[in-house]
Parts: sequence; C-alpha cells; structure tokens
Amino acid sequence: MPSPPLEVLDVNHGPHGYQNNDPTKSFWGESLTTFRATKDGTLLVTGDTAGQLKCWDLSKVDWQNDKKPAENIVDRWFIRGHRKCINTIQLAEAFADDTGEIFVISASDDCNILIHRLSNGVKIGQLGQEKLWDIYNMSPYSGQKPNYVASWFNNRRETYQNYYKEKFNKLQIKFDPSTG
Repeated sequence: MPSPPLEVLDVNHGPHGYQNNDPTKSFWGESLTTFRATKDGTLLVTGDTAGQLKCWDLSKVDWQNDKKPAENIVDRWFIRGHRKCINTIQLAEAFADDTGEIFVISASDDCNILIHRLSNGVKIGQLGQEKLWDIYNMSPYSGQKPNYVASWFNNRRETYQNYYKEKFNKLQIKFDPSTG
C-alpha cells in the first residue's frame, strides 16, 4: 500500500498570509526558525524570527486517514516570548510525572533563555535571573496571563464572542416566556 502524500501544514506566524506563496514567510517578513513536538506527538511548539512562540494541538489529527489534517490542528496559544529571533526550542518532559507540567525552554538572539509552561504559555522564568523559581510549585503563576500576540488574541476573543452570541441568540429564539 502506498504511503499517503506529504501534507504541507500552514503554521503561519503572521496574521495576513504568505509572501510570494512561501509558507515560511508571512507578510510581516517573519519566518519560522525552530519547532519541537512532544514525545507523544500531540503538541507542537514553533518559534520565529520575531521572537514569537506558538503552541499547536495535533491531538485530533488522524495522520493516516484525514484528507485535510490541517483542519484538525488548533493553535492553543501564541505569545511574544522573546525580543529577537528564537534559535532553538526544547521541551522538558521529564518533570511531567512529578509536576503535571511540560516546560518550553527557548533560546534567542536577545541573549535570553526562557522557560514557559506548555499548558498555557505563561513565563516561569529566565536562566540567570536573581530570584529562583520552583517548578514543583506552579501556584505563583496561576493568576498570570501569557504575553499573547495581540492580533491573535483579539481574533480569538472575537471568534469566541461570536460563538457565544450565536448560542445565546438560539436560546432566546427557543425560549418562549408565555409557555414557561
């Protein structure tokens, strides 16, 4: 049996599409520079020339049978991780059994190595910082929000607002106070 064709996935980090049909270049001129997947292949983290990190959920993709696997890929978060190009990403999965967390470690041209939570993109710390962090205690980070890329966050918020407006409108239409 022949293997399925190679699918090129749109992991565009820019908000407006490609330059010259090149999927590695957005109209903003940013390029994908590095990526790393979890051992089980359910999550993928990508980094780009603008210092942005994006987490993709691949858990719903059936790579063998989906005609268009990209339709089942969801971006979980998109953050401004660094001030310059991200050179490498590593995932620290060894602590997952003890902490329930996988950590994203990224290095950049801004001369920083940062640690973020894979679950939500919240920054835990920076190598060399004066105050140490405790990866076994995530409570100090529970109230923090990730440094979302604004255009992504606004788009996501608008999508959810429209979804809930539609649901609410359907409920109002079905609800008749005279029968209740």
